Amino acid sequence: MLLFEHAQYSMDQARLVLRDVFGHSDFRKGQSQVIEQALSGGDVLALMPTGGGKSLCFQVPSLVRKGVGLVVSPLISLMQDQVEALCEMGLKARFLNSTLTYREVLEVEREFVQGELDFLYLSPERLQNSRTIDLLKRHPLSLIAIDEAHCVSKWGHDFRPDYLKLQLLKKHFPDVPMMALTATADKLTQRDIVEELGMGSAKVYFTSFDRPNIQMLIEKRKAWKDQLMDFLDQFDEYDTGIIYCLSRRKVEEVAAYLCEQGINAYPYHAGMSQKIRAKYQEAFSLDEGVIMVATIAFGMGIDRPDVRFVCHLDMPKSIESYYQEIGRAGRDSLESTSLLLYSESDATKLINMMRNNDHGIEYAEHLKEQVETMLSLCETMSCRRQVVLDHFDEVSDEYCGNCDRCLGSLDKEDLFDGTELTIMALSEIYEANQLITSNEVIRRVLQRLNQDSTDKDLYKSWRFILRQMRSSGLIKLDADSHFQLKIRQNALAILRDEKKIYFSRSPFVKVKETRASSSKSAMGRAKTKRKKALIKNNVTDQALFEKLRDLRKKIADRKRIAAYKVFHDTALYEMAQSRPSSPQEFLSINGVGKSKLKKYGDLFMELIEMN
Repeated sequence: MLLFEHAQYSMDQARLVLRDVFGHSDFRKGQSQVIEQALSGGDVLALMPTGGGKSLCFQVPSLVRKGVGLVVSPLISLMQDQVEALCEMGLKARFLNSTLTYREVLEVEREFVQGELDFLYLSPERLQNSRTIDLLKRHPLSLIAIDEAHCVSKWGHDFRPDYLKLQLLKKHFPDVPMMALTATADKLTQRDIVEELGMGSAKVYFTSFDRPNIQMLIEKRKAWKDQLMDFLDQFDEYDTGIIYCLSRRKVEEVAAYLCEQGINAYPYHAGMSQKIRAKYQEAFSLDEGVIMVATIAFGMGIDRPDVRFVCHLDMPKSIESYYQEIGRAGRDSLESTSLLLYSESDATKLINMMRNNDHGIEYAEHLKEQVETMLSLCETMSCRRQVVLDHFDEVSDEYCGNCDRCLGSLDKEDLFDGTELTIMALSEIYEANQLITSNEVIRRVLQRLNQDSTDKDLYKSWRFILRQMRSSGLIKLDADSHFQLKIRQNALAILRDEKKIYFSRSPFVKVKETRASSSKSAMGRAKTKRKKALIKNNVTDQALFEKLRDLRKKIADRKRIAAYKVFHDTALYEMAQSRPSSPQEFLSINGVGKSKLKKYGDLFMELIEMN
C-alpha cells in the first residue's frame, strides 16, 4: 500500500494515515514527536507505557515513507498477533518465522521483493542468517522498528543475547531510520540500548510512564487461596485476566485449584510442550472469561487490550518486570486492577535463582539490588504509584487515589518512628561523599553502634531500613556508579529535624512476630471504586452494548480471530452512546478506519437502528 510517492514526508500525511487506516482522530501525547523524528529519517528511542500507543509510532511513519516497514519482534505469538491485526485493517503484513513451511517462506520473500508488503515481521534470531540480510537488500525499507528494545540491554529486566547482534542492521542499512521501543527502561538501560544498536545520534522521547487506569494493590501473602478468591470475586465472569507465579509447580497448582472452583483457567510455563502452550494461548486470545496462570514465560506475546486484571502470587524480580507485567491489563484505557501477594522469602528465592549467571559479579549485584528495590515497593509507606514512577525518574503526586496505600491499607498502630535510624544511615552516606554501597553503609552503622556486623538478623533489619528510605525518596541508587547510594533533596528536611519518617513496622522485630497489616478495608474500597468505574465506563443503554458485543463475538468466531480485532470495547461503548446511523458518523468512532467501515459498518449500524 504505497500511499505517498514523494520523498518529503509530513505530519499531515501521518494524520491522514492515522485517520483513514487506524481510525483515530489525533495522536496521543508523545506520539507526534516520535513519528516526526522517524519521518525526517532520524533514529529514535521511544519509551512509552504498555498500552500507550507504541505500535502506531512505527506503523504510521512506515506507511508514509516509501518501502516496507521491518519490525523485529521477540516472540512468534506476538508477531503473528500483530500481523493479524494489521491485516484486519486492510494492510498487507507478513512474518517470517519457524512456523512457516519452506513454500510459505518463498511466497513471503516474493511478496517482499515485489513490493507487495506494508510490513515484514522477523525474529532477532532470523536476522543472523545472511540469507535474510540479502533478502532485505532487494527492496527498500521504510523504517526498522526494534520492539521490546529493553531485551538489548543486559541491565534490562529481560535480556536476550540475540538482541545484541541487531547492530548489524545499522551497518547494512545506515540510511534507514531505526526506532527502538520499550515500556520500561531506566537510564542505564536506555544508554545501553542506544549504544548496542549503534544509534549514537538517536533522540530519546518518553511520555509519562503512569497508567492511572490500573489500580495497584499489594499485600502480604498469608492464605493465598482466600486472598485470590476474594480478589477474583470483584470481576464478572466474562472478564479476562493473568495470574503470575514464580515456579512451574505453583502454576499447575493454582490453575488446578481455579478449575476446581469452576473458573476457566489454563496453566502456561516453559516446561509444557509447544503444542499445548500454543493451544492455551489461542484460547486466551480468542475467548472471554479466560484466566491464564503462568510463569513469566507467558509475557510479551500478549497484545490483548481488554485484560481486566493481573495478579502476582509471588514477588517479581524487579520494578521493571512488575510494571511491565501489570501493564498488560487495561491496554484499552478502561479501569483495570492489579494485585501482588508477597513475602520476604520471595526475595531470597529470587536472589538464589539469579546467582548462576554468566555476566560477572557486578551484574549479580545489580540483580540483587533490583530485588531489594522491588521489596522496598512492597514494604513502602508511600503511594505505590509514586514509588514506581520515581523509580523511572518521573515526579508524581504523593496521592494517586488508586493504590491500596492511598485507599487506606495501613494500620496507624503499626507505624514505627524511624527518624533516628534514618539519620544514622544518611550520616554514613554523607561522610563517604555519597560513594558507598548499601552493604558498606550497614557495616559502618553497626561498627559505630558497637554491634556485630556479622549478625544476620541485624543485617536484615538495616536492609529493611534502607529499603524504607529508598521507597520514601530519601536516597537512591545512582545509575552512573551502579550500586552506590546518593542522598536526595527530600532527605534534607529529615537531617534538619524538620520532618519525621515512619516505617510500616519496627525493623528489629521479626516479621513473623508482627501483626500483618489488614488490607480488608483497602480491598473493600478497591471493589467499591471498581464498581463506580464500571458505571462510569458503561453507557445508558447497557442492553445495546451487550448486543453489540454479541455481534462482535459472532463475527470473531466466524473468522477465528480475537474479538478485540474486530472492535475494542471502547469502540462498542462509543457506538452504544452515540448510535451512528451513517457511514460518516460510523467513521467518527475511535478505532474505525475505512477498511473496518467497509467490512462491518452496515452490520453494526443495522443492529443499532433495530434497537
